Amino acid sequence: MEHVVNEWTGIMSAADELLLPSSECMSEDDRTPVASRGIRLGWLYNFVATIDQAIGGAWKVYAGYRQREKWENIPSINPPPYSEENIRTRELVHQFVIPLTAELRKPLYVRIPKTARGTPTLFVSHTWNSAAVAGGHASLDLILDAHRDDYVWIDFGCYNQHEVESIATDMRSVIASIGAVAFALTTEPFFSRSWCLWEILCAHQNNCRIKVYDQKNRIKYKYFTSERDKMPPDFSSISSLQATHERDQKAIYDAIIAEFKSVEKADLYIKDMLAAHVSA
Repeated sequence: MEHVVNEWTGIMSAADELLLPSSECMSEDDRTPVASRGIRLGWLYNFVATIDQAIGGAWKVYAGYRQREKWENIPSINPPPYSEENIRTRELVHQFVIPLTAELRKPLYVRIPKTARGTPTLFVSHTWNSAAVAGGHASLDLILDAHRDDYVWIDFGCYNQHEVESIATDMRSVIASIGAVAFALTTEPFFSRSWCLWEILCAHQNNCRIKVYDQKNRIKYKYFTSERDKMPPDFSSISSLQATHERDQKAIYDAIIAEFKSVEKADLYIKDMLAAHVSA
Protein backbone atom coordinates (compact mmCIF):
# COMPACT_ATOMS: atom_id res chain seq x y z
CA MET A 1 0.00 0.00 0.00
CA GLU A 2 2.88 2.39 0.77
CA HIS A 3 4.10 1.95 -2.81
CA VAL A 4 0.67 2.92 -4.15
CA VAL A 5 0.45 6.00 -1.93
CA ASN A 6 3.91 7.01 -3.14
CA GLU A 7 2.45 7.10 -6.63
CA TRP A 8 0.31 10.05 -5.50
CA THR A 9 3.15 12.02 -3.90
CA GLY A 10 5.34 11.27 -6.89
CA ILE A 11 3.13 13.43 -9.10
CA MET A 12 4.25 16.64 -7.39
CA SER A 13 7.83 15.40 -7.41
CA ALA A 14 7.68 14.81 -11.18
CA ALA A 15 6.67 18.43 -11.69
CA ASP A 16 9.21 19.74 -9.19
CA GLU A 17 12.08 17.95 -10.94
CA LEU A 18 11.47 19.96 -14.13
CA LEU A 19 11.93 23.25 -12.29
CA LEU A 20 14.88 25.06 -10.78
CA PRO A 21 15.31 24.35 -7.06
CA SER A 22 13.79 27.14 -5.01
CA SER A 23 17.17 27.67 -3.34
CA GLU A 24 18.73 28.48 -6.72
CA CYS A 25 16.16 31.07 -7.79
CA MET A 26 18.00 34.37 -7.57
CA SER A 27 16.16 37.42 -6.32
CA GLU A 28 16.67 39.38 -9.54
CA ASP A 29 14.42 36.90 -11.37
CA ASP A 30 11.45 38.39 -9.52
CA ARG A 31 12.41 41.86 -10.75
CA THR A 32 11.95 40.88 -14.39
CA PRO A 33 9.11 43.15 -15.58
CA VAL A 34 5.81 41.28 -15.77
CA ALA A 35 5.48 41.98 -19.51
CA SER A 36 8.99 40.60 -20.19
CA ARG A 37 8.38 37.14 -18.77
CA GLY A 38 8.19 34.77 -21.70
CA ILE A 39 8.17 30.96 -21.52
CA ARG A 40 9.03 28.73 -24.47
CA LEU A 41 5.75 27.05 -25.33
CA GLY A 42 7.29 23.67 -26.12
CA TRP A 43 8.85 23.52 -22.65
CA LEU A 44 5.65 24.69 -20.96
CA TYR A 45 3.58 22.11 -22.81
CA ASN A 46 5.95 19.34 -21.71
CA PHE A 47 5.77 20.56 -18.10
CA VAL A 48 1.97 20.47 -18.00
CA ALA A 49 1.79 17.21 -19.98
CA THR A 50 4.18 15.57 -17.48
CA ILE A 51 1.77 16.46 -14.67
CA ASP A 52 -1.26 15.33 -16.66
CA GLN A 53 0.34 12.01 -17.61
CA ALA A 54 1.49 11.38 -14.04
CA ILE A 55 -2.07 11.90 -12.80
CA GLY A 56 -3.38 9.54 -15.48
CA GLY A 57 -0.81 6.95 -14.45
CA ALA A 58 -1.82 7.26 -10.80
CA TRP A 59 -5.46 6.61 -11.66
CA LYS A 60 -4.44 3.49 -13.60
CA VAL A 61 -2.51 2.26 -10.57
CA TYR A 62 -5.53 2.97 -8.39
CA ALA A 63 -7.85 1.07 -10.75
CA GLY A 64 -5.50 -1.91 -10.67
CA TYR A 65 -5.38 -1.79 -6.89
CA ARG A 66 -9.17 -1.74 -6.69
CA GLN A 67 -9.27 -4.86 -8.86
CA ARG A 68 -6.86 -6.59 -6.49
CA GLU A 69 -9.12 -5.70 -3.55
CA LYS A 70 -11.78 -8.01 -5.02
CA TRP A 71 -9.50 -11.06 -4.81
CA GLU A 72 -6.93 -10.27 -2.14
CA ASN A 73 -7.15 -9.35 1.51
CA ILE A 74 -5.56 -5.90 1.23
CA PRO A 75 -6.57 -2.64 2.92
CA SER A 76 -8.55 0.00 1.06
CA ILE A 77 -6.83 3.20 -0.05
CA ASN A 78 -8.03 6.64 -1.02
CA PRO A 79 -8.00 7.56 -4.72
CA PRO A 80 -5.49 10.06 -6.12
CA PRO A 81 -6.25 13.60 -4.86
CA TYR A 82 -6.66 14.89 -8.41
CA SER A 83 -9.43 14.76 -11.01
CA GLU A 84 -9.44 11.71 -13.24
CA GLU A 85 -10.03 13.96 -16.27
CA ASN A 86 -7.32 15.93 -18.08
CA ILE A 87 -6.08 18.63 -15.75
CA ARG A 88 -7.83 21.96 -16.10
CA THR A 89 -5.93 25.21 -15.75
CA ARG A 90 -7.75 26.13 -12.56
CA GLU A 91 -6.66 22.84 -10.96
CA LEU A 92 -3.15 23.25 -12.36
CA VAL A 93 -2.84 26.61 -10.61
CA HIS A 94 -4.31 25.63 -7.24
CA GLN A 95 -2.89 22.11 -6.98
CA PHE A 96 0.55 22.64 -8.55
CA VAL A 97 1.60 26.20 -9.43
CA ILE A 98 0.76 27.68 -6.03
CA PRO A 99 2.26 24.80 -3.97
CA LEU A 100 5.40 24.73 -6.15
CA THR A 101 5.96 28.44 -5.52
CA ALA A 102 4.66 28.63 -1.94
CA GLU A 103 8.13 28.88 -0.40
CA LEU A 104 9.08 31.81 -2.63
CA ARG A 105 5.65 33.40 -3.05
CA LYS A 106 6.70 34.35 -6.56
CA PRO A 107 5.49 33.46 -10.06
CA LEU A 108 6.26 30.04 -11.49
CA TYR A 109 8.44 31.91 -14.00
CA VAL A 110 11.28 32.26 -11.48
CA ARG A 111 11.57 28.47 -11.18
CA ILE A 112 11.54 27.79 -14.92
CA PRO A 113 14.95 26.88 -16.38
CA LYS A 114 16.62 29.91 -17.94
CA THR A 115 16.98 28.03 -21.23
CA ALA A 116 13.17 28.08 -21.46
CA ARG A 117 12.82 31.81 -20.79
CA GLY A 118 12.88 34.68 -23.25
CA THR A 119 11.13 37.83 -24.38
CA PRO A 120 7.47 37.01 -25.08
CA THR A 121 6.15 37.53 -28.60
CA LEU A 122 2.62 36.29 -27.91
CA PHE A 123 0.04 36.77 -25.15
CA VAL A 124 -2.13 33.67 -24.68
CA SER A 125 -5.76 34.30 -23.75
CA HIS A 126 -7.60 31.22 -22.47
CA THR A 127 -10.17 30.05 -19.94
CA TRP A 128 -9.21 28.47 -16.65
CA ASN A 129 -12.13 26.05 -16.93
CA SER A 130 -10.53 24.47 -19.99
CA ALA A 131 -8.18 21.51 -19.87
CA ALA A 132 -4.60 22.73 -20.24
CA VAL A 133 -3.54 19.68 -22.28
CA ALA A 134 -5.88 16.97 -23.57
CA GLY A 135 -4.59 15.07 -26.57
CA GLY A 136 -5.26 17.84 -29.07
CA HIS A 137 -8.32 19.64 -27.74
CA ALA A 138 -7.07 21.78 -24.84
CA SER A 139 -5.82 25.36 -24.61
CA LEU A 140 -2.12 24.62 -25.09
CA ASP A 141 -2.82 21.92 -27.70
CA LEU A 142 -4.55 24.42 -29.94
CA ILE A 143 -1.60 26.78 -30.19
CA LEU A 144 1.28 24.28 -29.93
CA ASP A 145 1.82 23.56 -33.63
CA ALA A 146 2.05 27.22 -34.59
CA HIS A 147 4.09 28.45 -31.62
CA ARG A 148 6.09 25.52 -30.21
CA ASP A 149 9.40 27.41 -30.28
CA ASP A 150 7.97 30.84 -29.43
CA TYR A 151 8.16 32.51 -26.05
CA VAL A 152 4.64 33.15 -24.78
CA TRP A 153 3.12 35.09 -21.92
CA ILE A 154 0.49 33.06 -20.09
CA ASP A 155 -1.01 33.99 -16.75
CA PHE A 156 -0.49 30.79 -14.76
CA GLY A 157 3.23 30.76 -15.56
CA CYS A 158 4.13 34.45 -15.75
CA TYR A 159 1.86 36.14 -13.22
CA ASN A 160 2.39 35.86 -9.48
CA GLN A 161 -0.53 33.70 -8.28
CA HIS A 162 0.17 34.74 -4.68
CA GLU A 163 -0.51 38.42 -5.43
CA VAL A 164 -3.41 39.09 -7.79
CA GLU A 165 -4.59 42.57 -6.84
CA SER A 166 -4.09 44.60 -10.04
CA ILE A 167 -5.07 42.12 -12.73
CA ALA A 168 -6.88 44.51 -15.08
CA THR A 169 -4.11 47.11 -15.10
CA ASP A 170 -1.39 44.49 -15.39
CA MET A 171 -3.08 42.64 -18.26
CA ARG A 172 -3.57 45.88 -20.18
CA SER A 173 0.11 46.81 -19.90
CA VAL A 174 1.31 43.28 -20.74
CA ILE A 175 -0.88 43.05 -23.86
CA ALA A 176 0.18 46.54 -24.98
CA SER A 177 3.84 45.65 -24.54
CA ILE A 178 3.70 42.34 -26.43
CA GLY A 179 1.39 43.52 -29.22
CA ALA A 180 0.12 40.08 -30.27
CA VAL A 181 -2.66 37.97 -28.73
CA ALA A 182 -3.72 34.36 -29.36
CA PHE A 183 -7.24 33.42 -28.27
CA ALA A 184 -7.53 29.68 -27.53
CA LEU A 185 -11.16 28.59 -27.88
CA THR A 186 -11.93 25.17 -26.41
CA THR A 187 -15.32 23.59 -25.77
CA GLU A 188 -15.58 25.69 -22.59
CA PRO A 189 -17.41 29.05 -22.82
CA PHE A 190 -14.91 31.79 -23.69
CA PHE A 191 -16.82 34.92 -24.69
CA SER A 192 -19.00 34.90 -21.59
CA ARG A 193 -15.93 35.07 -19.34
CA SER A 194 -15.31 38.65 -18.27
CA TRP A 195 -11.52 38.43 -18.17
CA CYS A 196 -11.41 36.94 -21.67
CA LEU A 197 -13.51 39.86 -22.93
CA TRP A 198 -11.19 42.24 -21.08
CA GLU A 199 -8.24 40.82 -23.01
CA ILE A 200 -10.14 41.27 -26.29
CA LEU A 201 -10.77 44.89 -25.31
CA CYS A 202 -7.10 45.46 -24.47
CA ALA A 203 -6.03 43.91 -27.78
CA HIS A 204 -8.45 46.18 -29.65
CA GLN A 205 -7.33 49.33 -27.84
CA ASN A 206 -3.67 48.61 -28.56
CA ASN A 207 -4.12 47.52 -32.21
CA CYS A 208 -2.59 44.13 -31.45
CA ARG A 209 -2.12 41.38 -33.95
CA ILE A 210 -4.81 38.78 -33.30
CA LYS A 211 -4.98 35.05 -33.95
CA VAL A 212 -7.87 32.80 -33.00
CA TYR A 213 -7.22 29.09 -32.49
CA ASP A 214 -10.01 26.52 -32.24
CA GLN A 215 -10.93 23.04 -33.42
CA LYS A 216 -12.28 24.33 -36.72
CA ASN A 217 -8.84 25.51 -37.74
CA ARG A 218 -7.17 22.45 -36.29
CA ILE A 219 -9.47 20.02 -38.11
CA LYS A 220 -8.99 21.86 -41.38
CA TYR A 221 -5.24 21.49 -41.29
CA LYS A 222 -4.57 18.33 -39.31
CA TYR A 223 -7.48 16.33 -37.94
CA PHE A 224 -10.63 14.48 -38.95
CA THR A 225 -14.21 15.68 -39.14
CA SER A 226 -15.10 13.12 -36.46
CA GLU A 227 -13.69 15.65 -33.99
CA ARG A 228 -16.35 18.23 -34.74
CA ASP A 229 -17.91 17.57 -31.33
CA LYS A 230 -14.90 19.42 -29.92
CA MET A 231 -16.06 22.79 -31.26
CA PRO A 232 -16.24 25.88 -29.03
CA PRO A 233 -19.66 27.34 -28.19
CA ASP A 234 -20.85 30.03 -30.58
CA PHE A 235 -20.54 33.64 -29.50
CA SER A 236 -23.86 35.28 -28.63
CA SER A 237 -23.39 38.63 -26.92
CA ILE A 238 -21.27 40.46 -24.36
CA SER A 239 -24.47 40.81 -22.35
CA SER A 240 -23.88 37.26 -21.08
CA LEU A 241 -20.66 38.21 -19.26
CA GLN A 242 -19.76 36.27 -16.11
CA ALA A 243 -17.04 36.76 -13.52
CA THR A 244 -16.16 35.29 -10.15
CA HIS A 245 -16.60 38.72 -8.56
CA GLU A 246 -19.61 40.84 -9.51
CA ARG A 247 -17.63 44.09 -9.33
CA ASP A 248 -15.12 42.73 -11.89
CA GLN A 249 -17.97 41.79 -14.18
CA LYS A 250 -19.55 45.25 -13.98
CA ALA A 251 -16.23 47.09 -14.41
CA ILE A 252 -15.31 45.08 -17.51
CA TYR A 253 -18.78 45.41 -19.01
CA ASP A 254 -18.73 49.18 -18.46
CA ALA A 255 -15.26 49.46 -20.02
CA ILE A 256 -16.37 47.54 -23.11
CA ILE A 257 -19.44 49.76 -23.54
CA ALA A 258 -17.29 52.86 -23.09
CA GLU A 259 -14.99 51.66 -25.88
CA PHE A 260 -17.57 50.44 -28.40
CA LYS A 261 -20.46 52.74 -27.36
CA SER A 262 -23.09 49.97 -27.36
CA VAL A 263 -23.65 46.25 -26.85
CA GLU A 264 -24.50 45.86 -30.53
CA LYS A 265 -21.24 47.44 -31.72
CA ALA A 266 -19.19 45.36 -29.29
CA ASP A 267 -20.96 42.20 -30.46
CA LEU A 268 -20.34 43.12 -34.09
CA TYR A 269 -16.63 43.65 -33.46
CA ILE A 270 -16.25 40.19 -31.92
CA LYS A 271 -18.31 38.55 -34.66
CA ASP A 272 -16.19 40.24 -37.32
CA MET A 273 -13.03 39.14 -35.52
CA LEU A 274 -14.20 35.54 -35.49
CA ALA A 275 -15.23 35.67 -39.14
CA ALA A 276 -11.79 36.93 -40.06
CA HIS A 277 -9.79 34.43 -38.05
CA VAL A 278 -11.88 31.24 -37.71
CA SER A 279 -12.55 28.89 -40.61
CA ALA A 280 -16.16 28.05 -41.37
